[in-house]
Amino acid sequence: MSRRFQPSAFAVVLLLSLMGSLHAQLITYTWIGRNDDYYYDFLSPNNWANGAVPPVEDVVNSRLVFGPSSSGAFIGYYELYANQLKIEGITRSLELHGSYDTTHLGSGGIVYAPTGNVPSYLMDAVQLHASQTWNIQGGTFVVEGTISDWRFNGENYSNGAYALTKTGAGTLVLDTSYSNWTGGLTLNQGRLVVTGYAAYAGGLGEGPLTLNGGTLVGTDPYYYSYDPDQIQIDNDIVINGTLTTENKEELRLGYHGEGNSEITLATDVTIRSVGEPLFLSGAIGESGGARKLTIDSDGAVIIDGPTAWTGGTDVTKGVLIFDSPMYGTTLPATGAIKVGSLGYAGITSNTEVAAFFGKLDPTSTGSIGFDSDPNASFATTFSTPINLAGLNGTVRIGSATAAVLDAAATITPFGNTYRFGGGGGFLEVQSALTDAAGPVVRNVVLDSPAQLPLSVRFSSAGNTFTGGVSATHSAALFTADALPGTGALTLGDGGYIGLFESANPAQDFINRFATTTDRGMIGFDATSEHVTISSPLNLSGFTDASPGIYLGTHTRAHLDGPITPQGSIYRFGAYKGGELTVNTTLTGTGNSVHIGDPTSLGTMGDITKEEYSRVVLKGNNTYGGTTTLYAGELVIGQSNGTPGTDPTTALGTGALIVQPHQLTLPAGDDDVRPQITGYSNLIIPNALQLNADVNIAGYETALTFTGNLTGTGEIYTEGALALTLAGNNTGFSGGIYLSDYTILTLANNTAAGTGPIGFGYSNDLEIIFETAAPVLGGLYSNGEDYEYESSDYAALLATQADTVLTINQVNNGSFNGEFRSDAPADSLRLVKEGAGTLHLLDGGLFVHNGVNVTTPVGEMEVSLQVNNGTVVINDDFYIEDSTPAIWVNGGTLAVSDGGYVGNPLVITSGKLAGSGYFNTATIGTSTTLSPGLPGNPIGRLNFSDLTLAAGGTLEWNVHTADPLAQDYDLVTISNPSTLHITAGTTADDPLTTNVNEDNRFTLKLVSLQANGTAGILTGLSGNRSYTWTLFDATSSSIVGFDPSKFIIDASLFFTDLPIHTLVLQQNGNLLQLTFQPVPEPSTYALLALGLGFIGLTVWRKRRA
Repeated sequence: MSRRFQPSAFAVVLLLSLMGSLHAQLITYTWIGRNDDYYYDFLSPNNWANGAVPPVEDVVNSRLVFGPSSSGAFIGYYELYANQLKIEGITRSLELHGSYDTTHLGSGGIVYAPTGNVPSYLMDAVQLHASQTWNIQGGTFVVEGTISDWRFNGENYSNGAYALTKTGAGTLVLDTSYSNWTGGLTLNQGRLVVTGYAAYAGGLGEGPLTLNGGTLVGTDPYYYSYDPDQIQIDNDIVINGTLTTENKEELRLGYHGEGNSEITLATDVTIRSVGEPLFLSGAIGESGGARKLTIDSDGAVIIDGPTAWTGGTDVTKGVLIFDSPMYGTTLPATGAIKVGSLGYAGITSNTEVAAFFGKLDPTSTGSIGFDSDPNASFATTFSTPINLAGLNGTVRIGSATAAVLDAAATITPFGNTYRFGGGGGFLEVQSALTDAAGPVVRNVVLDSPAQLPLSVRFSSAGNTFTGGVSATHSAALFTADALPGTGALTLGDGGYIGLFESANPAQDFINRFATTTDRGMIGFDATSEHVTISSPLNLSGFTDASPGIYLGTHTRAHLDGPITPQGSIYRFGAYKGGELTVNTTLTGTGNSVHIGDPTSLGTMGDITKEEYSRVVLKGNNTYGGTTTLYAGELVIGQSNGTPGTDPTTALGTGALIVQPHQLTLPAGDDDVRPQITGYSNLIIPNALQLNADVNIAGYETALTFTGNLTGTGEIYTEGALALTLAGNNTGFSGGIYLSDYTILTLANNTAAGTGPIGFGYSNDLEIIFETAAPVLGGLYSNGEDYEYESSDYAALLATQADTVLTINQVNNGSFNGEFRSDAPADSLRLVKEGAGTLHLLDGGLFVHNGVNVTTPVGEMEVSLQVNNGTVVINDDFYIEDSTPAIWVNGGTLAVSDGGYVGNPLVITSGKLAGSGYFNTATIGTSTTLSPGLPGNPIGRLNFSDLTLAAGGTLEWNVHTADPLAQDYDLVTISNPSTLHITAGTTADDPLTTNVNEDNRFTLKLVSLQANGTAGILTGLSGNRSYTWTLFDATSSSIVGFDPSKFIIDASLFFTDLPIHTLVLQQNGNLLQLTFQPVPEPSTYALLALGLGFIGLTVWRKRRA
C-alpha cells in the first residue's frame, strides 16, 4: 500500500493559524504625495508608493501610512477609508484635511508615532466602523471633527455601540463641540484633552468615560474664540486607580439636579489635580465593595453632587470642599474624613458643621475650614460654635474661599492655642478670642502650607486673649479695636500681621514687634479705599539681618511720611493682591530698595484669584543703590517734566535688578513671574539686570528703557504695551517673548540682545526697527520649536532706508508674519546667520526693493541673504517682489510644501533644498542641490531653468528601491526651458582623456533605511535592474549631457546587494541612474551546472 501524506492534528492547527494570520494581515498603502492638488488627486497613483492606491470604502483590510518620506504637511481629501491610520517617524506637523466629508476608520484605529514632540491634525468628521484603539505614542494628535458610530441604512439610523480606547504616552485632543459615538471612551495612558464650547465639552461621545490612567486635561477650544469659565463633562464616569487632571479652566465632571450622571469609584481612587478647581458634580458611588477617596492634589477639588462611597476620605495634600447644594448634603453618609498636615477639608453649609466635625478623624493634622460656594458673590456666614478640643492639637481652622465666623461661632481650641491656617482663602472671625478660665493665657497662631497662605481678619472688640500672635505663611489682620494691647507679635517666613486704621501713630504698631524680628511683613490696612500713613516710620531699631522686614498692606495703603529703613535697605511689598503706594522720597547714597519677599507667596500675589501684589513707587527718589524685584508687581509711578521726554527718578540712580525668588509655586502656576509696569509714557533710564524671568506689562502703557539690559532672564510682555528698548543690550541673552497687544520698538541695533524673539498666541504683535542695522537672536512662533502649529502673527517693520535686518537663528524656529519697510525707498535686506533653521510659515516679505551688497559676482540688490543655517519658505509665505536677488552665501535656502521663490538666485556657496519651486539657478562650485528636508528627506524640486556647472553637487536620496514607489529625490525643469550641463572636462581641451575632477558635477548618492535615515537600502532583487530618474526635463530639453562630465559618489550608498554597477544615462529628456546587480562568480558557475544545484546552494548558505 502506498504511503499517503496524512497531516497531523498539530499541522492542521498550524495551517489554520497561518491562514487566519494571513487573513487578518492588513495591506499597507504608503503616502508619498507627489502631486500638489491633493483634493482632486488624493487617490492618484502618483501620491502612493508603487502606485498602489488604497481601495475606496475598505475599512477592513487597508492600513494607510504617512511617514517621514511623505511629501507635504497638508494632505486634503474628500473622503478617507482605512482599517488603520498610521502616522510614524515624522518630525514636523501633518494636517489631514477632509473637505466637509468623513474619515472612516475600522478596527485598527489610529497609530500616531512621531519623532519628537510633534503635533498633527485631523480636520474632519470621523466615522467609527468598529471598536478601536487610538495609540498616540508621542507628540499631540488633534481631532477637529465630530466622532460618530451612527449610520443610515437607507431607512433609519442605527449605532454600532463602538468603543474608543486611548493608549500611548502622547496627547490626544478632542477639539469639537459635539460627538455622538455610543460605546464609550477609555483613557489608559497619556493625556486626553477635552475642550469646552460654551462651557459644554461634548466631544467625548454619549457613552461612559472610563479613566484607567493618564491625564484628563480641560482647556479652551484650539481653533475658536470661545473662552468659557468652566468646562463640563456630562458623561457617566468610571474611575480605576488615579484620576489626574490639568484644568486650564474650571473642570466639572458630571451633573446633578433634575437627574444626574454617575461617577463610579471602581477601586480606591486618588485624585491629583492642578490648575483651576475640579468639580465632581455627578452622583459619586462605588462598585466592587467599599472604596476610599484620597485627595493628593495641587489644585482644589469641590464635591457638589450626591455622595455614596463608603470607604472614607483622606486629604493628604491640597483642598477638598464639600459644597452642599440646596437639595441636600454632599458629605458621605459613612466613612471618616482624615486631613493630613498639607491638606484642607471644608464645608459650605452652616447646618453641616456638627455632622462635619463628627466625621473628622481625630488623628487629622491638617486644616479644616469654612467656605462659600465658589461661584457665589458673597461669603457664607457660619454661626455654629466650633469645638476643636477633641481633635489633634495641630489641626487649624482655615478657608479655601471666603467665609465669616460670626459672633455666635465661638471657638474652643485644643489646649491654649487658637490655630488658624491653610486653604489659601480669606476668613473673618467676628467671635471673641479669650483666655481660658483661670485665667490661662491663650495665644493665636497662624501657620499655613507655603502654597496655601490663609488670611484671617479678626474683628471682635471682645478679644481679650493676653498671649501673643504669630504668623507664618499666613496673614493676620486686626481691626483697631480687635488687637489686645498685650502679647508679642511674631513674624515667621512668609508671615504678615497688619492693623486697620488706628488713631495711634503707626510707629506704635511697629514697636509691638521684637527688635530681633528679621523677616515677614508689617502691614497697614484700610476698610475704605485706602489708608494713608503720614507719620514717620522707623525700622532702624530692628536687627539688620536677611531677609529683613517688609512694610506692606493686604488691602490698599499709601506711605507719605519719612521712612528710616532697617539697615540700608528699604523693603516694600503687598500681600495677596494688596497695593502699597510709596509716595515718600527715598534717599541715601548707599541705600537700596527690595520689592517683594523672596520667601513669601503672598507677596507674589493671590494665586487663586490671579492677582498680583503691587508696589507703586511714586517718589522723586535719589537713593544710589539698586532696586531689586523678587516677587509681585513693581509699578513705576513717577514722572518728571514732560512725560515721554524727561526720565523718571522713581528708581533712584542705580540699576533695576530682577532676582530669583525662593517660592515653590503650585503646579500649574509655575510660570508666574514678577512683573514690571508703569504709568504711561515713562522713560526709565536705569540699567536693567535680569537674573530671573520677568513680565513687562502694559495697560494702554508706553514704557521706554534707555539703560542697558544685561543678564540671562527672559522678558515676557503682557497686555496693551508699547515697549521701547534703546540700550546697547549685547549683555542680555534671555530673549523677549511677545504676547497680547505688544508693540516692541528697538531703538538700537543691539536693543533686542542676543537671545531669541518669541511670539505667543496673538495676531496683533509688532516690532519696529528705528535703526538701519538691527540684529535679532532668532524668531520663534509661540516660543516653540521649528514647525509647530501656532496661532500668532507679527509684523516686523523697518523705518530706516536700506535697513539690513540680521536674524541670528541659533536654534530651529518658525515665524508667522511679515517683513515690511516704512521708509520711502521701501527697501530691506534680511540676512540669515546662525546654524539653526528659520521656517517662514505664513506671511510674506512685503518690500519692493532690496539693499545693495557686493557679492563675488558683483554688486546687486538683494532682499534675502542666507549666510548660515537654513531658511525654509513655506507655500503660505509670499515674496511680494521677485526683482531683488536672493543670495545664498554659505547657508541653505529651501522651499516646503510647494513653496515658491521666483527671485533671481545668486549661489556662491551653500544649498538649495526642500520641495517646491525655484525660478532659475546655477549649481556650481561649492553649491549643492539637495531635495528634501531633515525629517522629510525625499523631495521634489522644480526649476524654470537649471544649469549644472563645474564643481556643483546633487545630493540624491532614495528610500524605496522600486522606482514605481517614486520614493526618491527628483529635480524637474518645467515649462519650455532647459537643463544646461556646462560641467565637464578641462575647458581648453574638452576631448582630453585626462579628466580634471574639479570641473565635473558630482552625484552624491545617499541610501535611506526604513526609518528615513541614512543606511542600507533594502528590497533589491539580484535578478533585475533598477532605473531612477534624477532630472526630469520632459517639458523642456537637456543640453550638453555627457556621462564623463559627472562623478558618481557612492560613499553613502549601501544596499543589501553590495556588488553592482551604477550607470548614468540620458533617456530622451530624462537623466536616469541605473542600478545593475552583478552576480557573484559562484553564481555564474552554478548557472552553468544547471538548476539542480540551486537547492543545495541555498541549503549550504543557510548552514554557513
